[in-house]
Amino acid sequence: MSKKLTIEDKRVYELLEKAAGGDTRPFIETMLRIQDKSGKLVPFHFNAIQNDYWDKRTGNDIILKPRQVGFTTLVQGEFLADALVIPGIEILYTAQRDDSAKRLFEITQRMFHNLPEGLRPEVISDSTHMLQIKQGNQVSTIEI
Repeated sequence: MSKKLTIEDKRVYELLEKAAGGDTRPFIETMLRIQDKSGKLVPFHFNAIQNDYWDKRTGNDIILKPRQVGFTTLVQGEFLADALVIPGIEILYTAQRDDSAKRLFEITQRMFHNLPEGLRPEVISDSTHMLQIKQGNQVSTIEI
């Protein structure tokens, strides 16, 4: 006998379906958590500059940005959403310094580990530089 889906289950499936179709924003804002300036985990709601960029992006954008406006976190959220819905995707972050790369990757890991338990796929590898998750018979990788 199959389990009857709750309204919440249906909402999660809808978010995943949209993300798989390329519309990751609803998933990011509903399912991902980020650390705010005071260190608390909060839902990832786009700020004004993220919202403006998202609405005007072309897919061929180069982001020249000031520090601390949230673009890095936005891109990491989008990459994580992609890794959750595109089996076999390989995502590679680069940074000028190792310590910067580690801090960036910690944000991705925090987002992943704070997903609802039932939404997190099986972890193949979770280290200080790589997260590999099982998607069916394929492995998606996010690496620094």
